Amino acid sequence: MNTKNRIKTMLTITVMAMAIFLMAGSASALDNPGFEVPDYGESNWAYGGDISGASWTFTENAGLSGPGGPWRCTSTSPDPLGDQFAFLQRVSSISQDLTGLEIGATYSLGFFEATRTGYVGNDLTVILDAGLPTEVTIYTSASVINSTWEARTTSPFVPTKTSYTLTFSTSNPLGTDTATIIDGVVLFDSACKVAIFTGTGFNPGDLNWDCLTDLKDYAILAATWLVDYALTAPVAKP
Repeated sequence: MNTKNRIKTMLTITVMAMAIFLMAGSASALDNPGFEVPDYGESNWAYGGDISGASWTFTENAGLSGPGGPWRCTSTSPDPLGDQFAFLQRVSSISQDLTGLEIGATYSLGFFEATRTGYVGNDLTVILDAGLPTEVTIYTSASVINSTWEARTTSPFVPTKTSYTLTFSTSNPLGTDTATIIDGVVLFDSACKVAIFTGTGFNPGDLNWDCLTDLKDYAILAATWLVDYALTAPVAKP
């Protein structure tokens, strides 16, 4: 592996590790954000009409897949909660109620997206309250062409009510057999957490990724002070 690929791999691992923390402490609870329920095993999948208990609503051409299903991309799932993902084939959508919002606060959504291996890219749009007077489009990609998982974030939005219907949709602009896949949906209530999620920047003194540098970070540093991790096993230096 060359230096460029090693750096990219390290950054990807870092983003995934940070996502574990961020998804656990997200601003509002989305049910089944990693599409792990119901469990379809390694290579099975299901379309919308055959899915129950997933917390998401799927249209006919959308569904859930295990990591070895035919909708997979060329990299493993980025979702720290598991390895399943949602697929949106041709014209389709998935939706869920986004609740517990604070009126007047500022939020963004984060998620991972990719295209199905061996197929041309489909589009992807993220909408709040689709089809209602309060409809707001917070993310649009004309063509999702990346064959590996990439972290994405929506535009910030300021709610005027405490709940919205969150919808991920595709319109199949090319009119061919295309599919966008998504995973790891999380809500953020600060620009700092968005930067951590995308790997675009964070405070190096913020060791617990809570967007503050305080005594909690000092405690983490003190607990590992003079521990040499270059050795086979951690050894405290005298």
